[in-house]
Amino acid sequence: APDIKFFDQSIDAKRNRSKLKLKKKETPFLHSASAHRDLKRVQAVEPNGEGLPPLESKEGAYMYEMWPCNFDETLFGTPRPIPSIISAEFDRRTALRSMLRSKYGIVDDSRGLGSR
Repeated sequence: APDIKFFDQSIDAKRNRSKLKLKKKETPFLHSASAHRDLKRVQAVEPNGEGLPPLESKEGAYMYEMWPCNFDETLFGTPRPIPSIISAEFDRRTALRSMLRSKYGIVDDSRGLGSR
């Protein structure tokens, strides 16, 4: 897989920067344009029509005349949990903001620029 090869060669490149290492390992994947394309490619989840009523037309898509004014909450799915690495980043930023506010009197604004 391209992401594993990228990870392995990134470690090799880091080790190659050491002056103590006399024999350097080649890392061609890190410099290849196709590698960058492969790493940017994301596999999307296929749409799931399970539980939907059959289509009335042969067009293959559900069409609505207008956006609903009210949403039927019984049709909502269960949200995916936030990955721990992302929630940890939110916690880190909250702690940093709190520390800056108490230490320097910085007030948080909507753009995150802060003011005194």
